[in-house]
Amino acid sequence: MKHTSAPRATAALFACLVWTAPTPAVCAGSPAGEHYARVEVPGEPTRYGRVEWDGSRMTLTEPSGEVREVDPSNASRIEFDVPRLVWDAEKPADGALADPWKHGAVGDLPHGGGAEVKSGKFIISTSSPDKEGFDSFYCAYRPLPEGDAQLTAFAARIDTYEEDTRAGVMLRDGTGADARNVFLSVSHRERARVRHWQRQGGTTVSDRRGDVRPGHWLRLVRAGGEVAAYISRDGGSWREVASFKDEFEGQVYACLVAMGDNPRRQWPATFEHVDVTTLAGMGGLRLVEPKFTLADGTVFHSPIESATATLFRLGGDNAGRVLPVATVARVEFFTPIGHDRHHHFAGDRTGVLLANGDFFESKLTAIAEGRLTSGSPLFGKREFDLRGPTDALVLRPAAEEPLAVLPWRAETWTGGKLVGKSIRVEGGELVIDTLRLGEQKIALGDLRRVFKQTP
Repeated sequence: MKHTSAPRATAALFACLVWTAPTPAVCAGSPAGEHYARVEVPGEPTRYGRVEWDGSRMTLTEPSGEVREVDPSNASRIEFDVPRLVWDAEKPADGALADPWKHGAVGDLPHGGGAEVKSGKFIISTSSPDKEGFDSFYCAYRPLPEGDAQLTAFAARIDTYEEDTRAGVMLRDGTGADARNVFLSVSHRERARVRHWQRQGGTTVSDRRGDVRPGHWLRLVRAGGEVAAYISRDGGSWREVASFKDEFEGQVYACLVAMGDNPRRQWPATFEHVDVTTLAGMGGLRLVEPKFTLADGTVFHSPIESATATLFRLGGDNAGRVLPVATVARVEFFTPIGHDRHHHFAGDRTGVLLANGDFFESKLTAIAEGRLTSGSPLFGKREFDLRGPTDALVLRPAAEEPLAVLPWRAETWTGGKLVGKSIRVEGGELVIDTLRLGEQKIALGDLRRVFKQTP
């Protein structure tokens, strides 16, 4: 690989935990790893500052430096700033790539390519080889930290619509064309896919969902003897596409790649919010979990072990708990779902909502081993892959808000709404004691607000 280097600077990544725009936006809010909130206590002025928890006691450090202890059970409302899913880095300087980044062609690329930073974005320009071949592309690359580490980027644009032009993130154990690598990529015309290449051959896994295009977050994680590929719509919740045994040797490089067989001219791909860190620096990985909305307006997230026509068996932290189907309004398997399809959630029809917008009117039969079975008198039974293009199961209407039957209410940035009789903090999580679901845990970084209400 021929390469060039540039003056030293620091690459950056800023990402909001939740937003609705199709492209990411930097949002104001709490710095990474810290929680800021407005706290209302009856009879006292509203206070704002950095919040730290010690058991069920809360310490509030105001901008003036004054420190106050607050008993959350005495507060009437605690409203948190938008958290940032942020790494401690700065936006890259415009111009030539800064050390430790380099760039160059891999394989035969006679029409060349290039890499630069414009408006804080990585622009990788590539062209096509004289003959078809996967092994020719242009990339920006830098060493991946040793040990457990990750590469994240928002694949913002591919400025050509040719059929097999792709852009994505890659880990590889050398700069030669035959280096082992894992490549997660998106395309305008084809499904997202992961290619695992070893010297004795390669394996390609296509994403089960067909709606992933430029405008998605991509992440490769090297940890625990495996390399796993993840995709996210919002940069906050991730789903795994594939994982492979880690067979890298020596120095591993993190790469931003643009690749295609056509056109012959150069064309650019744009990457934003690029980050290369250890897993400790990444600050955690939240996987997409089914989002339950109950008929009474309660909203929470939980894995599903299985389901019958009458009962959901929950998993994860809710393992051993069951929910009658009659209490559930809908289950969203892939979030966020576009507002243009929320009319299906009215509950006037029961059935399965697919990623392409189709609605299969039917009744739930079972969920087992990642597949949902639903039956219709007209079309019979059909199976749906819950890791594929299945967005939601709609069962009945839901109340807009949970009834204020208990004194506490907690809400999350991902739409969760829980009411409970008491709250406490344990190990970085808010625990709210609910009637139907027992104790539910909410990571403090996911907590939007918690407040008292009048039952």
